Amino acid sequence: MACAPASASRFKPRKALPEGWDATVEFGAQATSGASRTSSFSGGAKATYRDDRWEHKLVVKVLHSSSSVLVERRDEAGEPVIDARGKPLKDLVRNRTNDRRFIELGPRWYFRAQRNYVFAIVGLETNEPAGIERSTRQVAGVGYRLLTDKSNWFTAGVGFGNKSLSRVSGVREEGNIAYVGLSFTRPIGERAKFETTLDSDFGSENRSTELTLGFTWKVGDPISLKVGYEARMNSDLGNPSDPFDESVDARASVTLEIDVL
Repeated sequence: MACAPASASRFKPRKALPEGWDATVEFGAQATSGASRTSSFSGGAKATYRDDRWEHKLVVKVLHSSSSVLVERRDEAGEPVIDARGKPLKDLVRNRTNDRRFIELGPRWYFRAQRNYVFAIVGLETNEPAGIERSTRQVAGVGYRLLTDKSNWFTAGVGFGNKSLSRVSGVREEGNIAYVGLSFTRPIGERAKFETTLDSDFGSENRSTELTLGFTWKVGDPISLKVGYEARMNSDLGNPSDPFDESVDARASVTLEIDVL
């Protein structure tokens, strides 16, 4: 009976946004074999520092996926090419379906009873299979914290800034953008947490929107299991090698999250 309080405190509900330093890393991998082979690796890290007025957040994401398949070699007439043993010749075709690298820094300063805040966003992204050689944006704006208790977190912000996009094709675009962002976090019981974010910029030739959903279950300190869903939309970017691509990149994932601070 003496150990019951210690067991309960181990999984004491944390604040949705803890004060001081907090950092987590997450990773996941997948591989398939057979008529075709695919491999996928995803990783990320998030570090935050918060006090009464300031909040600093650094987010890093990496996603790499590729596929390979054996394709029958055909001649000019479209007929299969046969080797000396009478078997069709096949070529191994490899393709990178995703190679995203993303980093973003976002400081905030709260005022008026910690409900209102001003913020800045500086971000960099590359993803050549999706047609993005390099994309950068700088945004400044104001936001409002809709919930103020320590167990729930709901904020909304709007801003203006600049976006620069260099396509793999060599075309370069740059212009002013407007920005809208929403963030919601809610602990569920002692071990679980639900969070969702919406991040959208528009006004330039290329408009992008990213929606994330995540459910995290603490397996045991410091490891958690996270089930997530991400959907990213670019208004005029598509993967020409993917016949199903309609400028929307969606991904469901199951990853391990490790609290390192």
